[in-house]
Amino acid sequence: MRMARVIWLLPLAAGVAGAQIPVREAVPCAGQIINAIEIDTRPPFQGSETGVIARTGRVARKMHETTKPEVVRRYIALHIGEGCDELRRAESERILRAQPFISEATVASVSDGQGGVIVVVTTIDEISLIIGGSVSASSPFIRSAKFGNRNLFGRGLHAALRWEDGREFRDSYSVRVTDYQFFGRPYQLSIEAGRQQLGKEWLVDASHPFLTDLQRFAWRVGAGEVDTYTRFRRPDADQVHIAVDREYAELGGVARLGPVGRFLLAGGSLTKERVMPGDAPVRIVDGELVADTSTALIGRYTEQRQARINALLGARVINFMEVVGFDALDARQDVRKGLQLGFLLGRGFEFLDSKSDQDFFASASAYAGVGSPSVFGALELNVEGRRKGDEDNWNSVLSSGRFALFARPFSRHTATTSLEWTGGWRSRVPYQLTFASREGGLRGFRNSQTGGARRVVLRAEDKYVWGRFRKYATIGIAGFADAGKIWAGDSPFGVDTPVRYSAGVGLLVASPPRSRRLARLDLAYPINPDGKRRPELRLTVRDFGRTFWKEPNDLHRARERSRPASVFNWP
Repeated sequence: MRMARVIWLLPLAAGVAGAQIPVREAVPCAGQIINAIEIDTRPPFQGSETGVIARTGRVARKMHETTKPEVVRRYIALHIGEGCDELRRAESERILRAQPFISEATVASVSDGQGGVIVVVTTIDEISLIIGGSVSASSPFIRSAKFGNRNLFGRGLHAALRWEDGREFRDSYSVRVTDYQFFGRPYQLSIEAGRQQLGKEWLVDASHPFLTDLQRFAWRVGAGEVDTYTRFRRPDADQVHIAVDREYAELGGVARLGPVGRFLLAGGSLTKERVMPGDAPVRIVDGELVADTSTALIGRYTEQRQARINALLGARVINFMEVVGFDALDARQDVRKGLQLGFLLGRGFEFLDSKSDQDFFASASAYAGVGSPSVFGALELNVEGRRKGDEDNWNSVLSSGRFALFARPFSRHTATTSLEWTGGWRSRVPYQLTFASREGGLRGFRNSQTGGARRVVLRAEDKYVWGRFRKYATIGIAGFADAGKIWAGDSPFGVDTPVRYSAGVGLLVASPPRSRRLARLDLAYPINPDGKRRPELRLTVRDFGRTFWKEPNDLHRARERSRPASVFNWP
């Protein structure tokens, strides 16, 4: 494995002017005794430039609390007094880079001159301050606002508040707090609560995620409630909503069986869920809920209760490859090469809940990746379904996935082709897939009023890294084209659409440089829209380089709440 040459300077006598400074270079991690671990945590911006931008950077640094060394130390899989292991060094570096509050991380072993090594850890933080919102040219001019911190007190604590103007109905408020090192361990605790424009929700979730192949166990316990309304778009008619109230809870865990890189995960879980859909649709008229006269949703969805014992099984033959700039700009990414499979099989039992359906539930996830840092292809697929009692037909069959091909012929160019699909059959929970979805739809189709049960979207993009703006950001540009089709299926108000197209350009910014968090300002033009043809300006900020596939919310809302999307992404 290639190892970066790191120069470490250490005065023989600290504070003695003119003291000789020996130069010690990084050495391979090959079983030497670790005599010390030194951690250097740095803020997102550094430097002593002058000018308005430099002063702004200094103000940003003062508002930022750099990650505490002890927080970084808890993710290091190397220990003083033990032998230096290359796999553990590489995994420590990868785990640090995967944290949402760390932009870049390097873990190197340096000779101490006495036959042992010193492990030198250097991290650069992401920008922790959260300030966001949306504005409009018409009243109300401020539509939403968000404020918080992704790394409060430098302790890996995410806290954020969000407000959104209700316009037709009431304002919405939400709060989210996530501690990524609960009890001083690599455990996670998340608490979310909010009042929505229509409905409310809360969630409490504690877990030990499966962060690395080195760990033996992962577990999760959580509960929550979502009281909301699902929206259905209709061509040439007003949108309608139907109420959906969901309560759920889960307790489970998995254990690793086998060596690192080639092993099984096995475990189990107990899950309970109750879904209470409304029996008739409503519309929002002058801030009031008014019954709708359409019959497509009346009595379509009924109450469901499930209490299950589930078996969890996963198989993995994976190694991680370091690449640059696939989904991000110039950030280092750790992509998976190999094959990964995960399964969940559940059975409902009355003794867990006397009113529960005695059903069978199955869920599967698969990932495959192959290639090199210059050409790489990956496929991810998730599917689930349910069968009640001795019935032959499966229902609530939901599937999503992505295939992507990355080609990086030059250091500044990345061409990406991505095929994404989402769909369902006989869903017992209301949902509708549209082109207007921000996550899974077509850019430029924000005002589309057509929807259905299944959707396929093809995206092509050519991305060019323009360069760095001093020490504060990396800037890039992109040209893209989207094409998509929706099938009505068995979705209420669903329609079969022709293939729709859009194209546009985007301005991409990663701050600080080499950050995986990417801000995009896309200008998209719908070529053959189903309504008015008008360009769309869309701003998104996401951790594009940390996950290969994030399922769009318009399908995710219909899935079983008390199940992991993948055994390997527990929770």
